[in-house]
Amino acid sequence: MLKLKATFDLRRDVVADILRKETTVGIGETSNGCRAVDTRILNVERDGGILYCWKGASGTTRIGKYDRHTKNNKLLYTFDRQVCVNSCSLNKEETLLAISLAQRSGEQDRPKPMSKCLTLLIEIQPINNTKVLKAVDCTVRFLYPETDENSLLESHLLLIAEDGYIEQYHILLSKYEGYRVVMLNPERLSKLAERIAEDVSWVQWDRHHQRLYYHTHRDKILRCFQFYPNRNCEIEKLSLEHHRMEVFTNSIGSMCVCVSHPVIDGQEQTYSVTFVHSGCSKTFRVSPEESCLTPLQPLFIPIGYYILVYVAGCFLHCINTRHPETLCHSLFLSGLEARLGLPEPSTGVTVLGVEEKSAGGEGGGASATALLDLASGKMYSADLSSAFLLHILCSDTPTTRMRRFRVFPVRLSCTQSPCSEER
Repeated sequence: MLKLKATFDLRRDVVADILRKETTVGIGETSNGCRAVDTRILNVERDGGILYCWKGASGTTRIGKYDRHTKNNKLLYTFDRQVCVNSCSLNKEETLLAISLAQRSGEQDRPKPMSKCLTLLIEIQPINNTKVLKAVDCTVRFLYPETDENSLLESHLLLIAEDGYIEQYHILLSKYEGYRVVMLNPERLSKLAERIAEDVSWVQWDRHHQRLYYHTHRDKILRCFQFYPNRNCEIEKLSLEHHRMEVFTNSIGSMCVCVSHPVIDGQEQTYSVTFVHSGCSKTFRVSPEESCLTPLQPLFIPIGYYILVYVAGCFLHCINTRHPETLCHSLFLSGLEARLGLPEPSTGVTVLGVEEKSAGGEGGGASATALLDLASGKMYSADLSSAFLLHILCSDTPTTRMRRFRVFPVRLSCTQSPCSEER
C-alpha cells in the first residue's frame, strides 16, 4: 500500500561516520562479524535534525546530531560516564541541550534506568554551565519558533514529567565575545517556569505545528495548546474517552483524532476516528481471523487525504477523511492483501508527521508522511503506492472485482495535490 523512500539510515549516516572518525569508540560485533557501535536515536527536531547517543571510549556517553540537509554529523556533548538517556532536545540555535537521564545501574553493557532520574539543561556553546531542572524522569522538547526575532536571547523548553505535569521554561540568554551564548541568571530558572497542565494521563507533541495535545485524569476532555513566538493559546477542547489516542492535522485544514479501544479476550478489534473538520465520528469493529488472534494495537498513519489503520497480518483500512460519511470512498483489505510495505513487525514504527517535499511524487507531491522505525534505525518518506493500487484494479478475480469501485478514488488521489486544490 505504501511507497517508502529511506531518508535516513542510522548505520549508513551515523555509525559509518563514527567508525571513520574514532578509533577508540566502544565497538562490538554483529552476528555476521561486522563492526557495530552501540547507537540509539533520541529525538527528531522540527528542523529535521536527528539527535542520537552512542557509547564512547573509556565508558563515556556521547550525544550527536545528524543534519539531514548537509548530511553532516556533529558532536554536541560528552558525559564522562555511562548514562541512560531517556529524552533529549536541542534548541534552534544549538546553544542549549536539555537531557533527561539515569545513571548506570550495575555492570551490564547497556545502562538501565534507576529510580532517581535527572533532567539537565546544559550550555554547549561554550560548554560552561549545567543546571539540574528536575530529579524525575521527563520528556524534554525545545520550541522552534517561526520568527528569528530575538531568537538568540531567549529559548523555551517544554518539560513533560512522569509525575503527570507539564511545565514551560522561559530561558533568558546572554551573548558575549561575538559567539558565546550562556544562560542569564540560571539560578532563577525555576522561578521562570510556567505550569501548563497537571494530572496528565496522555500527551502528544506535534513538532511540526508546535502543538501540545493532552488528556487529564480529572475529565474526558482532549485539550490542545498552540505555541506562538510571543504567546500560548489553548485552541481546542473535545470531549473524548481516552484509551490509546493519536491526533493528526494537515495543511488543508483537516483534524482527525484516532482512538484504539482495548481488545478483551480475543474479541473484535474496535477503533474510532473523530473527523473534527467534518463534525462527525466513526467507530469501526473488525472480527479477528485465525491468523491474528494475538491482540495487537493498530498503527494509525496519515497519508494525504486518508488515514491508514493497520494491524500486521490482519487488516489494512484506508479511510477517506474528506468523505467520512461515504464508505464507498474507503478501502478495507485483509489477509495477504493487507500489506503495508513496512518492515515486520511494525510495532516499533512511529509516525513523525507530514513533511513538505518537492512536487511530482506520488500521493499528491506536496507532502509525504515521515515514519521512524526504531528497530532498524531508519526513517522513511511514505506515500500511497500507485503501483499497488493499480495492481488491484487490473486483477480480475471475484474478490478484486468487488473492490475496484473503492480502489479507484484512492488511486485517483495519488495524482492530486492538496496544495493545488487549495489554490
